[in-house]
Amino acid sequence: MDVCLFAGAANLADQPSEPRLDELPPRTGKSITVVLLTLRVRSVAAAKAGIIGMTRDLAGLLSPMGVYVNAISPGGFGPRDIPPGFVKEYSDRTPLGRMGRDGIDLKGAALFLASPASDYVTGQNLVVDGGFTLWR
Repeated sequence: MDVCLFAGAANLADQPSEPRLDELPPRTGKSITVVLLTLRVRSVAAAKAGIIGMTRDLAGLLSPMGVYVNAISPGGFGPRDIPPGFVKEYSDRTPLGRMGRDGIDLKGAALFLASPASDYVTGQNLVVDGGFTLWR
């Protein structure tokens, strides 16, 4: 789903002389939000919760029109410019024993959510973190 499409639909719904959101022609599509925040954000937990909450709300609003809305929450990915000590400590706290691999480990989740295999999945947050949140 294109963000502009939703913004336009929201504007139409707010104007009584225009068609309401539920009167628009049915559309189909899949929206995948990647909830990726850096440590520079002061309240990462609150920001992620807000994005996940928005995903669920949009799913409730748009799913009856054939638009699936889901999110992916990745764990730590690297090693890019991450200090080796951090990579080791993070990996030691992760059941899979490593950080996520850039350009590799999110592809399967995105492919699943974009494919017909997820045609009964909406409003969900798929955590791709190597099991990091299991032990927290």
